[in-house]
Amino acid sequence: MRKLLIIYLVISFLLVIVYAIFAVNAYVSIKYEVETIDNDIIISMIYQIFDAGVIVNFIWFVINMLIIGGLYIKFRCKQKNY
Repeated sequence: MRKLLIIYLVISFLLVIVYAIFAVNAYVSIKYEVETIDNDIIISMIYQIFDAGVIVNFIWFVINMLIIGGLYIKFRCKQKNY
């Protein structure tokens, strides 16, 4: 079970790194391609949507990590009782 948890944590952190790279790439794309539009309202809406998506994805990642950690503790306590 411990090996599984370590593998999961490594994969999770690699996914966070990859997601951060994609988020920076998208932000740079918005900065240099969308900001050429003269309408500030559209630009601010695009940034709000993008920021909300990033925040929701990181919140989901934290919730997922808490669920996996809770399951690990639950199974670990079960194994000690036997």
